[in-house]
Amino acid sequence: MFKQTNPTHLKIGRGLILRLIYLAANNNALNPDAPTTMNKTILVMSMEDLQMLPSENDLRSNIRYLEEKGYVTADWLHDGSGDFKWVKLEPSGTDLVEGSISDPGVLFQRRQA
Repeated sequence: MFKQTNPTHLKIGRGLILRLIYLAANNNALNPDAPTTMNKTILVMSMEDLQMLPSENDLRSNIRYLEEKGYVTADWLHDGSGDFKWVKLEPSGTDLVEGSISDPGVLFQRRQA
């Protein structure tokens, strides 16, 4: 887990969120009725497995950023917690992951060869 909020960590976290949903959708690992939608539990477990889980506030901040840019849609709880249930990758988010568009607020880590 990242110990502090850092602009670079936030950018990497945004890229990771997009890539995780993209990869899961392309490998048919998500719900066939909603192939580009990942629930929060799966997202958190995936980020934790990669040792890239940010603080709860940073995770929500990243989801809000991606949603404001139109890369994802999130189902926010209306219970005052500021939490979300799931995140759906939108076509512009796919474009960002595939590299046909760019955003200075999102970084994708290079894969090790």
